[in-house]
Amino acid sequence: MLIPRYWSRAESQAVTPAGRPVRFHVWRGSRSSPAEAQSLAQEAVGRGAARIRAGEGFPERYTYGDRPLREEVVREFPAGASAGRATCLFVEELGSGVEHPDIAPLRALHDEQTRATSGLPLA
Repeated sequence: MLIPRYWSRAESQAVTPAGRPVRFHVWRGSRSSPAEAQSLAQEAVGRGAARIRAGEGFPERYTYGDRPLREEVVREFPAGASAGRATCLFVEELGSGVEHPDIAPLRALHDEQTRATSGLPLA
C-alpha cells in the first residue's frame, strides 16, 4: 500500500465553457520529497483546470483504487524490522469451516506472508 510521507495541496480556478468560474484544489503525495509532492499537485491542478475548461467536470466520487491514501505516517519500519514477528494474527474461524477452492490459494498466501498462524508476536 502506498502511503506517501509528503503531501502538497494546489489550488486553481478555471472557467467552464458556459462561463461559470470554478475554484478547486487537489492533493498529491510523494514518498521522496515535499518538492516532488508540490510538483505532482501542480501538474494535477493543471489537468483539472483543463478538464473544467473543456466542460468535462470531475468524477462523481473519489476513485480509491488508483489514488494513494492521504494518511499521516506515524511510524515506519525499515525492511527486515518484522523479522521474527507476525503482521497478522489468526484469532478465530467463523462459518461452516468449508473453504471455497478458489479462495484457498489466496488465504494460504496471506497466512504465509503475514505469518498469521506462526505463533510469533505481532510486529
